[in-house]
Formats: sequence, structure tokens, C-alpha cells
Amino acid sequence: MDEFRTIKLCSQCHQTLSAVRDSLNTLPKRKKCKGVVLVRNRAEVEFEDKKCHAVLRCDHENCEARYWDRDVNAAINMVELLKSEVRGCGRMEPFRRS
Repeated sequence: MDEFRTIKLCSQCHQTLSAVRDSLNTLPKRKKCKGVVLVRNRAEVEFEDKKCHAVLRCDHENCEARYWDRDVNAAINMVELLKSEVRGCGRMEPFRRS
């Protein structure tokens, strides 16, 4: 099966999905000074903006589904493409190559 756009498009509205960014707070490691554990300073908390690879977001305002596991979304799209092919309707328009 041609998997073209099965991950990129929302399985509910067929609009393009966008990457989810996650702000991870990373505390500095605890330090020992002469056998005494120094308390972490909460002011030193850093936030790293990282892309969450497994989760995608649909930004279309009328879409009921907002967040998707990328593999689940692709599997649903593939099932719908298979159903369309079996019915003799061909490949759905959003998933066709230009």
C-alpha cells in the first residue's frame, strides 16, 4: 500500500497535522559539598523546547480530534484508503500524489 500522506493528514478532517512541541523542565543535578547535599535552586530551572515525535496536532478549527498518536492516525488513514479501494472509488483526493 502506498503510505503517501497517511501520517501527515488528520484521519478525521484530512487537514495537515503539525508537530507538538513540549517544554521539558530540567533541574540541575544535586551537588554535594563536603558530604552535604545542596538543595537545587528552583530559579535555575531550564526549559527546553523539544519536538514530540510521537504526537501530532490538528489545528483545523472544526476538527473534533485535536491530538493524534502518529502511528494510530496513519493506521486509521490506511484502513480508510483500503476501504475506498475495495469499494472501487480509487484513492481519496487528499492522499493522491500531484
